[in-house]
Amino acid sequence: MYYGAEDYVKTKQFTTLYPYYVFFISLFLVGGNVITIRFAQLLVFILIYDVAVFFLDKHECSQRGIKYFSFFTVFNGAFYAYSTIIVRDLFILLHMLLSFVFGTLLIDYALRAKRITVTRFSSLLGAFLIVVYGIYSLAPFLAYIIIFVLFVAVYASIIILKTKIFRKILVAVILTAIPLTLLFTFIPISKFIRLYQVNVLEKTLLMEEATLSGQENIETNPVLALLRFLLGPGLIRPLVPEQYFLVYTEIFAFFNWWAVAVWYLNLVLTLPKVLQKPFSPLSSPFSMTSLLIFITYSVAYAVAYGGPGGLRKRMVSYFFYTLMISLTYYRKEAKHLGRVYQKRKRRVSQLLLMVLIIVMLAAVQIQGI
Repeated sequence: MYYGAEDYVKTKQFTTLYPYYVFFISLFLVGGNVITIRFAQLLVFILIYDVAVFFLDKHECSQRGIKYFSFFTVFNGAFYAYSTIIVRDLFILLHMLLSFVFGTLLIDYALRAKRITVTRFSSLLGAFLIVVYGIYSLAPFLAYIIIFVLFVAVYASIIILKTKIFRKILVAVILTAIPLTLLFTFIPISKFIRLYQVNVLEKTLLMEEATLSGQENIETNPVLALLRFLLGPGLIRPLVPEQYFLVYTEIFAFFNWWAVAVWYLNLVLTLPKVLQKPFSPLSSPFSMTSLLIFITYSVAYAVAYGGPGGLRKRMVSYFFYTLMISLTYYRKEAKHLGRVYQKRKRRVSQLLLMVLIIVMLAAVQIQGI
């Protein structure tokens, strides 16, 4: 029970694949008291929210954006559902958020600061790598996703931001060589190859075989799998869980419905802005990196699980999408966007887009994706 935390408290030896999380849980396992464990989970959620809001407040996000982020995070049932049970996914989300914070601060500092000091640069890089190694002990394949996102964000920032060419080359070399060297020093390359084979290659081959043989379905079609991951299980299935789920409880069926309802509302209100200005996230390393994490994570887990993934996996996508919207469309230096959206024509086009999105979500419910 508790991922082997009880055994660790008694023997000081790990009997699990997740020693990092077990150590954290063992700190709150006072006499096997379940209340302290629930408190630990809730503490992680509060910490995630506080770190995110602090980062938004300090970097490019207006107060309106913070209110938007707070509403769609605090009122999302997924976070409460997994604050009350023993799962490591909130702990993973905390580390993903910290890797995003340290990674974007590192990129922004390396490319925008007038004067770079070795102490600050190495501190940010060291903090990022420590957090990534923590993610590896929690979810090994996810650590490589984060490193991949960092590389893409670095090179995309180098292309987009106006910086001296020598500095761009130096930053690219340093932020490629050092993370890869240290990563594969502590994490064997054979482990990465095996993780890639199990999580990506085998799934991709199954999808290709299904397509060629004409036996394609939701789980073997990558596009449908991604839609199922992001939009599932819909608003109908959680209301009648006995017809659709093999294992469920009434309370978690309710939390599932609550989370999806808030997520759909989020999409209806924000997708019109995204469709009208699709390239706005590329305007800064912060919004771009949050978008990269959202896309890469969603695609990776949609392929790995064939679509479902569970609410605890989708919770991470919900979080980083909301973070990306806050950093992109509610930026302090882009206040003029608010005036633009108040114009009558823009409001009419947004309403039309909202209607189309609602129709799309309704079609998803009917088709059972």
